[in-house]
Amino acid sequence: LFQVQSFFSQDEISQIKEKRNIYYVVVDGMTSLSNFEKKFNEKNISFKKFIKNNNLNYYDTKSAYISTLWSFTSFLNLEYTHTNQDADFGRSQMFPETMKPHLVNNHQLFKILKFLNIDFFWEGVPIRGTCVQYNLDFCLSYNEKNRIKIFLDRFKINRYILSAFLKNTPVEQIIYRLNFFKKKKINYKEYEENNTIDKFLAKMKNFNFDDKSYFFLIHHLSPHEPYIYKSDCSYQEPQKNFGLYPEGYRNAYKCVLKKVIKLVEFINKKDPNAILVVQGDHGGGFGKNDVEVQEDMLKTFTLLKINNTQCKNLDLDGKLDMVNTVRLLLSCATNQKPNLLVKKSYLK
Repeated sequence: LFQVQSFFSQDEISQIKEKRNIYYVVVDGMTSLSNFEKKFNEKNISFKKFIKNNNLNYYDTKSAYISTLWSFTSFLNLEYTHTNQDADFGRSQMFPETMKPHLVNNHQLFKILKFLNIDFFWEGVPIRGTCVQYNLDFCLSYNEKNRIKIFLDRFKINRYILSAFLKNTPVEQIIYRLNFFKKKKINYKEYEENNTIDKFLAKMKNFNFDDKSYFFLIHHLSPHEPYIYKSDCSYQEPQKNFGLYPEGYRNAYKCVLKKVIKLVEFINKKDPNAILVVQGDHGGGFGKNDVEVQEDMLKTFTLLKINNTQCKNLDLDGKLDMVNTVRLLLSCATNQKPNLLVKKSYLK
């Protein structure tokens, strides 16, 4: 209770009677709408019209970090955990390692969710972490009990991590040059696994809310590389990806906007009183040198669906990153006054 009182006052705790479901969607590497439009000479007229017609709130935002792992770890702690980007933090102290059953309750987010009796589910991607890899309790529809089969599933997922590692070596180029996979879509499975929004929606079609409250964390690995999505979300052959950036990023970004529309329409129908955020953990990284790239990677996309007048009318410009956004959602989901921190950035 002590840790919970550091977020909610005792009076606020006594007033909590309603708890809305929270959908937190991280679109990996998603730059702000205005930055995307500037870099690619796009207008996104239909998406902006969708925002207006569905009473959503969009913000050009900035991340505190340019690292996915630091953004997620601070998000879980509800505070700016890493104040020095040169500090040597072991992976055991960071997401996704800290999602393991014996570590996850050290995070402030899970202390609060446990106190509020809000169930947590996590739909991730193999390269960044999934519930099967780290914590089966967080899986939406994984009912395997056989330990051997669970091990094999984890091994299968870890193959994607190995594949990602090989992309930074000559091995992948050698494979293509030798035409080992000339007639096979070797990245097609990755195309499906990285499409977390669709995976989540498929599992939610028959989900029974059962009069409980839920926090859904969905990590969608796009528009981040690999660029295997065309603008219409169809499959992009990996052989065509070499040298595709920034065109591959443009196509992936436009595909993500389509996925977001699909997700919003689903939630409006399935769970209309829910709170939804779609947010980039960092931006795209455009620039001619390291400084420009790092500055650009702080520019992020944030879309909010909050059916709460007190929260909806707040001045949130310049205040939202993953840390403050999750703090906002916890307050709005329980109809309490938002408890935001002073916005910070730790770009060196």
